Amino acid sequence: MNFSIIFPGQSKYNKNKLIKLYKYDNSIKNTFEEASEIIKYNIWKNIYKNSIEKIKNRYFQPIIITISIAIYKLFIKHIDAKPKIIAGHSLGEYSSLICSNSINFKTCLLLVKKRGKLMEKISKKKFNTNLIFGLTEKKVLKICKKCSNNNIVEISSVNSKKIITITGDSKAVKLAVKLCKKKKSKKILSLPIYVPIHCKILKSIKDKYFNLIKKINFKNPIYNIINNVDAKNIYKKNNIKKYLCKQLYKKVKWKECIDYIIKKNVKLFIEISTNKIFIKKNNNFIKTITINSKKNILYAKKIIQI
Repeated sequence: MNFSIIFPGQSKYNKNKLIKLYKYDNSIKNTFEEASEIIKYNIWKNIYKNSIEKIKNRYFQPIIITISIAIYKLFIKHIDAKPKIIAGHSLGEYSSLICSNSINFKTCLLLVKKRGKLMEKISKKKFNTNLIFGLTEKKVLKICKKCSNNNIVEISSVNSKKIITITGDSKAVKLAVKLCKKKKSKKILSLPIYVPIHCKILKSIKDKYFNLIKKINFKNPIYNIINNVDAKNIYKKNNIKKYLCKQLYKKVKWKECIDYIIKKNVKLFIEISTNKIFIKKNNNFIKTITINSKKNILYAKKIIQI
């Protein structure tokens, strides 16, 4: 069966599921130990004691990457099959590049640690990120423009037709949330993201970030990876740096990424996460299996082999 692997970014994680996977297979433990040695930070000890989302420092991004890679290694250990295409939401693109042998695990962890450090310097101001349910991109965009005067609020991600993420200066985001409620938004969730990622506020660090990645020797990915910025072009070694820089301050076109994948005759999404994060898209029902338990790993193996 044609399947796609998808990686989440800075989302909420189920620590209990992660602990069970950790106990289930040594490949999880080994990945955490390797990552901890690379970034000089005891990842497992810190996320075991605390909520993952409460780690707001430069180690947060390497932790998210480590969780994704640990679960991915568990997946390929038990399932010998190649995806037709893969995609990562926001930070998940870095996981996609690791799993496609475009950049090695160590280099990527050190890169995103520095990426997080650059973002820390911006975070002296207060920023908020919220998920808006039930309103179209057009309506949310209109609200964001109305609320962006002295402060900035923008759409940072279009996850589906009526699931939109906004981010920016705290005051502007809070005002936008109020207007979204007036427009009958079905639900609004505050996300544990305190940097205005995928927003023009981060354009100020793009040159410094490019200086970090320009010396990295990316290879052509062994799998097709659809990028977040335009949701059309597949990653090649000659465009990776350009897209990763743009991804800092451009919105994530996740809905378009999913539409692109579906058109490639993909029948199954394998979600590398502890939670079921990606929501089924309206009329295009595509089966999704989240690799967060032994049961789901065995189920995925059965379905892929059909």
